[in-house]
Amino acid sequence: MTGNNCIEAAADHRGIAIRESSDPHAVLTTNPTALRAFLRGVKEGRFHLSAG
Repeated sequence: MTGNNCIEAAADHRGIAIRESSDPHAVLTTNPTALRAFLRGVKEGRFHLSAG
């Protein structure tokens, strides 16, 4: 991979905020349970990006 492929995450009383470091104005907010399920799915290969 090339470029700046980073995300930033922070937790506060509202939940977990995640943003792309190159686009800090777009913020996704989630909760620990949903984030845990998503990360489990990624590790298990449930999500595939199709090229083009």
